[in-house]
Amino acid sequence: MALSRGRLYVADIDTLVEIDPATGQITARYGAPGARFLNDVTADTAGNVYVSDSQTYRIYRLQGDSLTVWLDSPLLRSPNGIYALPDYLVVAAADSSAARPGGARYLHAVAYADRTPRPLGAVRPLGGIDGVEPADGGFFLSDWGAARVYFYDPTIDSLQVLVEVSQGTADFDYVPEQQRLYLP
Repeated sequence: MALSRGRLYVADIDTLVEIDPATGQITARYGAPGARFLNDVTADTAGNVYVSDSQTYRIYRLQGDSLTVWLDSPLLRSPNGIYALPDYLVVAAADSSAARPGGARYLHAVAYADRTPRPLGAVRPLGGIDGVEPADGGFFLSDWGAARVYFYDPTIDSLQVLVEVSQGTADFDYVPEQQRLYLP
């Protein structure tokens, strides 16, 4: 889920659903052409909404009222967790040679300007990364299968286990003002 332009956006298999958070009413549905399993949602500062399709190589973008394929790259197999930073989209995805893409995800930066995926930090799998949230020059990451939450600093390639949790912990939220991580 992501909040943007006063609306809540939620991934629902092959549709991005727009909800009025004040009333809980669905205000729009945007079909994603060719989508197989829409997963994580994020929004940039311009109000564009991005959603990953974890069973393809695609990331969709809602710009205005149009949901289209923004990126379709074999360099990003099974994209899952995404987060919009000012200059680039952070994407947790496997590369095209990964035997088990869900269990061997890498962290990528995709610049809005050229849409080219580049490694974010070292070129090594960090695990079954699901959720991604920036913090203190690095990223909090969740690993659904390993039941862990990490802090990753890409500048020094440091992956630190913060907590072991129940298997299935996926997306989460970080509130920097409270220095608090909320895990469902």
